[in-house]
Amino acid sequence: AVITWGEQDEKLKVTRSDDPHIKAQFRLKVHPPFFVQFTNFNDADCYPSVMWEKFREWVDDRVQTMGPEERAFTSGRYGCARALQFLHLEFFEGYSLGQLCHIVNLAVQKKILGYLARKKWLVPYQDSDNAEKDAAAR
Repeated sequence: AVITWGEQDEKLKVTRSDDPHIKAQFRLKVHPPFFVQFTNFNDADCYPSVMWEKFREWVDDRVQTMGPEERAFTSGRYGCARALQFLHLEFFEGYSLGQLCHIVNLAVQKKILGYLARKKWLVPYQDSDNAEKDAAAR
C-alpha cells in the first residue's frame, strides 16, 4: 500500500518535514518492545556492569595506544554509535544501533566519553572539555 502526505495506517504516519533537506518524516505509531529511540532517551541504565567495565577498558586502551585524533569520534553521538557498531566489539555484541546510541549517551553521563567542543568531537573523557574543567576546579 502507498501512503501519501498526512495519511496513516495502523502502524505508520507520514508527514512533511520542516527541514528543507528532508521531504518526509515517517513515524511509527507503536514502537516494538525492543526499539530504543536514540533521540528520546530515558536515563535508565539497563546494561550489565561488565559491559561498562569492558567499554571503559577499551576507551582507556585507546588513550594509551592512539593519538588524540585517532581516538576521537568526529560525528557526534550517532556517529560514535555507528563507529562502535562497525568495530564489532565483543562487549557490544547483540546490541542494536538504537541501543548503542543509548549507551553512548549514558557513557557521556558516566564520564567515559565527553565532548571536545572546538572540534565538535566525542572523545575519551580524559580528552574532553569537561575533564579540563574538572581539573581546573580542583
